[in-house]
Amino acid sequence: MPAAAESAALTAEALAHYVKLGFIREDLALAEDMARRATELNSDSAAAWGVRAGVQAAWLQRYWDMSAKRREDAQTYANRALALDPNEPEALIALSHVLSSQGAYAQAEAVLRRAIAAHPRQVRMKGTLAHLIALRGNQARKEEARAILQDALRLAPRDAIIHYEMALTYAGYIDGGADPAALAKSLEELDAAIATQPFSSALLLKATLIGGWRGDLQTMRTVLDQGSSLPLSDRSEDRAVCVAMWAGLIEHRPDRVESAAALTARDYFEDAVMPMRPKAWPLALAHRLAGKDNLSRRDWEDAESVLRRRLHDQPDNTQYQAELAISLAWLGQREAAARIIGAVEPLWQEAPPFWSAETLARYYGAAGDAKRAAPYLAAALDHSPFWSRRIVPLDPWWDKLRGRPEFDALLKAPGAGL
Repeated sequence: MPAAAESAALTAEALAHYVKLGFIREDLALAEDMARRATELNSDSAAAWGVRAGVQAAWLQRYWDMSAKRREDAQTYANRALALDPNEPEALIALSHVLSSQGAYAQAEAVLRRAIAAHPRQVRMKGTLAHLIALRGNQARKEEARAILQDALRLAPRDAIIHYEMALTYAGYIDGGADPAALAKSLEELDAAIATQPFSSALLLKATLIGGWRGDLQTMRTVLDQGSSLPLSDRSEDRAVCVAMWAGLIEHRPDRVESAAALTARDYFEDAVMPMRPKAWPLALAHRLAGKDNLSRRDWEDAESVLRRRLHDQPDNTQYQAELAISLAWLGQREAAARIIGAVEPLWQEAPPFWSAETLARYYGAAGDAKRAAPYLAAALDHSPFWSRRIVPLDPWWDKLRGRPEFDALLKAPGAGL
């Protein structure tokens, strides 16, 4: 087979791996190798460089790897593709993910609009643009995102991902859902996606929304059990394991937490929207619920070790620093924990990441300091299904604060009324 033809075949196969429904990390690893070989076989192929950029950007898209190296590689390969073809579609999508991951949302939107103008029937571009607009927009912009998705559905009415993106315009992991009407619309779109083809992301979001916002743990469990028929590779992905462990905790079923944890050897969930990222945290809480205090302590020590290893490689990562402080607080190492959080908290007050209130609330909850936890918990309360007023009373994370007036007053305050 001529080199150009072999390059084209590898490019098409790599693309298929990361645009398919429910792709996993192993798909990206395979696609990365194929795309690299495609560019080596034909360094003048804009499509090959575009797909090579697209693979890197898929890690950013799924919040699996937000590292500078991943962003730089995606941008480098995208620019190489666009130098060969200014309208190369995968390169334009990849560049939008890079810009979005760096907070350059207006520029990312402009790139996507340019891409859609050049490829008006490309449904995935429309979904990407709608996601970007809805994620950072007000209600008017969410309506704009829905109009874009409706246009995409006219082109592909049974596209499960477009229905999933439509659901996210109403309620997702980091916003929406407090309004019962928005929650109902989100669940309706998720059902449409699942009816087309059941896939892990849709089932996990549906279960989380029902459990978190409605407090309907029985239906949440029924939806999660639907995922048991999916391949093990889907069920052992970080988000699937983390949601299953969270569900087991709020059900007060330590056995379910342990069963979910056993599905993966990974010790840290590389998913920015999940509530607990060191895997040892929910395990420690489960063992504490079960009265296995020695095992619980060992879990917190495991979390400490995981975070110290990560800080060795990224000493300035404030998220890892805060998570280490939280682990030390649970271990009773108050002074060491306070020193670490004392350096992080002022930085976050000046330039808060979107998870800062949740993380600081968790720290003061671990430290048993209800007075200092209260303002952060108030800021986080009802902002996501993991932090709804229906869930916080069930979550064993807050056991040290129960009965304290500052904590109890928060939960008695007027809520979403779901």
